[in-house]
Amino acid sequence: MINEDVFISERFQRKLHEDEDFKKIYLEYLLDPNETNKKRLNESYIKYEKQLIALKYLRKVVVFEAKRFDSKIRKRNAKQLSFDAKFDDELTFFDILKDEKAESNFNEMLERKLEEAFVDARISSEILSMTDRQQEIIYGLYVKDLTEVVLAERLGITQQAVSKTHRKVIKKLRKVVAKEC
Repeated sequence: MINEDVFISERFQRKLHEDEDFKKIYLEYLLDPNETNKKRLNESYIKYEKQLIALKYLRKVVVFEAKRFDSKIRKRNAKQLSFDAKFDDELTFFDILKDEKAESNFNEMLERKLEEAFVDARISSEILSMTDRQQEIIYGLYVKDLTEVVLAERLGITQQAVSKTHRKVIKKLRKVVAKEC
């Protein structure tokens, strides 16, 4: 049955202004508040509440389906870029993007020794005085540009051990740089 608080709710008031039949049922109930009128008012309002719930559900379904449809269309229309596809006569995208100079410079950089990667002689000499493990970690992190996790896997140690060693090495190198100033 309708709770008396419902009469002052915004939904109830909106229903009164929108629906003339509901307004008549409500006025009948106010003039003669018997069980029959109360039941009719209650049934009418419950029907209205169910319609609101159904509309809310349908609204959500429409939004969900629209997003799903949009996603499906975007996937279908997405064009895959193939580097082997012919672009212009005999050229492929790979031929256009390929730069032998850049590739050889990169490979040369990877082949360099750790101490050659640093310009400053004091830093290079400090690196040479480090343990092999410290040099491996610095080489992996800065020359090969590996993450601590990947480097730890390659060296067979934990990421925390790599991080701790890295911090120690950086602390040593900071002292060397601080002596210059």
